[in-house]
Amino acid sequence: MTELEYNDLKGNVKSFVQTEYTLFKDHPMEESYKTVFEFNKKGAQTFVKYYRRFTNNKLHSTLVSKMDSSENIIEKIAYENDTLLINRMTYIYNSKNQKIQENHHAKNGIITENYLFNYDEKNNLIEKSIYGYGNFVLKNVYHYDEKNRLILTEIFNKKNEITSKYGVIYDKDNVIERNSWNIDNPSFNRKTTFSYSSNNLYKKATEYYNELIKYVMEYQFDSYGNQLSLIIKYPNGRKNITLKTFDSNHNLIEIKEFENDILTSNYFYSYVYDDKNNWIEKREKDSKEDDLPYLTKRNITYFE
Repeated sequence: MTELEYNDLKGNVKSFVQTEYTLFKDHPMEESYKTVFEFNKKGAQTFVKYYRRFTNNKLHSTLVSKMDSSENIIEKIAYENDTLLINRMTYIYNSKNQKIQENHHAKNGIITENYLFNYDEKNNLIEKSIYGYGNFVLKNVYHYDEKNRLILTEIFNKKNEITSKYGVIYDKDNVIERNSWNIDNPSFNRKTTFSYSSNNLYKKATEYYNELIKYVMEYQFDSYGNQLSLIIKYPNGRKNITLKTFDSNHNLIEIKEFENDILTSNYFYSYVYDDKNNWIEKREKDSKEDDLPYLTKRNITYFE
């Protein structure tokens, strides 16, 4: 997922300014937060600037990303306002543009943490090692099946001893079980099992602690992958339900939350869209009668 997708944006977005407002009765709307984003043509975020009301709408902090010729992020720098360094991260890639090292730097430039990544000939990540101030801390080792699907993760401590494992079991293309084991506490086992409808629009997940059911989750999706409902059932009979409705652009327009079939909250969302079907105005309220919704506006520019 690119940063553009994370921000629910479509098309060749170059930048956007997102402004959040607080509305008051008998007063003009007041700007609460403003954030400025900029992207490269691959959808990677190149900088973000944050403005906050409690700093009198002055620049609060900045995150800047630098790219190499392949548009891989090689450095991220966070500033208070846009000059006072908070922290810095640097990245190194191999000839396949795979990230092989990530370094976290303190204000004085010292590397406080670094992560090393190794891949197999099929480009699967098979090992991630973590160091603190140059000392080995822990390591994750990943195992895959013949379809390059992750089936086992092993966690090693600073003595290079396995402390825990996480397993995944598949049936065709669906995950049907996830397990975790703690080596120091072998009597404890956590497991989640999954079942699916024939069209994969319904999924059921059952969470177990030591073979006892902790809760059961039932999901319903539409054909676009939007989650329409979530029902959580507990052994004591308690039941929580969340129902969601989406518009034709697949943006959320209503949430209903129930506890034991009693409605506890109801949220509503409405949008104004540009000609790229990106929303440029969103209103959020907790009742249809609310005349002071939470308002967010976006000013979007595109690459030509």
